Amino acid sequence: MLVWAFGMCIGLIFYKKGNLFRNSWFYGSALIAFLIFLPNFVWQVQHEYPLLQHLKALNKNQLDDIDPMAFGQAQLDFPFTLVISLFGVVGLLLDRKLKKYRAIGIAAIIIFGTLWLLNFKAYYVFVL
Repeated sequence: MLVWAFGMCIGLIFYKKGNLFRNSWFYGSALIAFLIFLPNFVWQVQHEYPLLQHLKALNKNQLDDIDPMAFGQAQLDFPFTLVISLFGVVGLLLDRKLKKYRAIGIAAIIIFGTLWLLNFKAYYVFVL
């Protein structure tokens, strides 16, 4: 979820030139999201971060054998995320009609790149 939130924040910078970050409703929504997430965070702290322990075990047992090229090729099995990313790139670089979808495409590209660099499984991108 942190990778997804990171990608969305980067993508939102490109939505109407970042005007969304000047809106008080955005920060109110972020506060509500934080309050919803807070009990989970408190539980994680009280139980010595079981999620981090699980991720360490997962990284040790499954994720260390993932090849970055295989990750990229496996994305062809999930064309939905590829199409969204292409909308972002085309909207960013070429077409004014697709400009309104630029934030979604940029977010998808950031999420893809982050998961690729962190050697996650290919289907994690599809969870977008």
